[in-house]
Formats: sequence, structure tokens, C-alpha cells
Amino acid sequence: MAINTQLSHKSEDTREYIAKSATRLFSQQGFDGTSIRDIADAAGVTKPVIYYYFENKEDMFVTLIREAYAFFFKKLSEITSNPGDFMERLRETTNLYFKSFNDYEDTVRLMYYVAFAPQSTIPNVDIMAFEKEHFELLTALFEAGINQGFIREGNIDQFIMHYLGSISVYMQTLMLDRNYVPDNFIDILLDHVLHGIGGNKE
Repeated sequence: MAINTQLSHKSEDTREYIAKSATRLFSQQGFDGTSIRDIADAAGVTKPVIYYYFENKEDMFVTLIREAYAFFFKKLSEITSNPGDFMERLRETTNLYFKSFNDYEDTVRLMYYVAFAPQSTIPNVDIMAFEKEHFELLTALFEAGINQGFIREGNIDQFIMHYLGSISVYMQTLMLDRNYVPDNFIDILLDHVLHGIGGNKE
């Protein structure tokens, strides 16, 4: 029994390493620019090993996206589904986005690639379906913000778009030049999202 358990763990490690290697290559070279041979070489395995875990390159690509969203949504749900102070949860949620970037930069780059690449050049991934779930997870948090008086009454979907838009701009800037982003950028982001940038002039 112990031997089988060790083999199982080794198998899980192999799949994870293949997934990480593929994610890095897809994010850097795109779908068409990455071959199964490239992934096998990067992961230090043979092509049959890859086909043991994934049906083909298209299946691998779509699976990586689905698993990335599922992993992130699980962590996001743990924050947004809990009752408590809105500001604490908003900060924790915001930290989650950027911690995910720091911990899984290749995955984040891949998700941006999928969102903005010409759809004819990549396998069919229903990004809007994922984003609808994304919005649903944030809706409960923003409703709490309204109920607790931190957010004014209004269209929650538009509020979420404003919040995620701010996160996306900072995320893209970090990808381009980390030195351009100040250390306290989360404080700045949340201040601008909640209080705007307008002056007192009417």
C-alpha cells in the first residue's frame, strides 16, 4: 500500500510539473507557437507521458485555463462568502489578486493571453462564462459594502467593473515594469476605487 501511495504522489507531481511547464510556454509563446515536443522537453518527460495526462495540446490548454479559474474561485469564495467587516474583506480580496500574480505569474499571463488573443488562434474557451461566475462571487461582497455604508447605492456590476478594471491596470503594469508601481499601490487603488479622484470644485 505504501508503494502505491508513493507512486500516486509521484504521478501527481509529474502532472503538476507538466502543467507548470506548459503554462509557462503557452504564456510566453502562445498556443500556436508551442508544441507538445516543446512542453515535453521543458518538463523533462516524453510525449507519451504527456498524452497519459492530456488528450492533446488543445485539451491541455483548455484544462489549464479551467483549473486556474477553479483554483482562484475557490480562494475568492472563501473570502467573499464569509460575513464580516467589508473593508477587511475587500483588502483581503484585493491582496488575493496580487498574491496570485506573485505566486503564479505565468498562469496570470496565460489568462490575459486567452482573454485578448484573437479567438481564431486558440482553442475555444468561454471566458465570459468564467467572468460571470467571477462577478457573482464579488457581488455578495459589494452588496455587503452597500449594506455597511462603504459603497453608495447603484449598479453593482458597474462597481465591480470599476474595481476589476483598476486591478487589471495595476496587474498589467506589474507585468511590464514592477519598478513603476509604488509599494503602497493597494492602498492607492482602494482609495481611488472607493473615493474617486475628483476635487472639491463643482
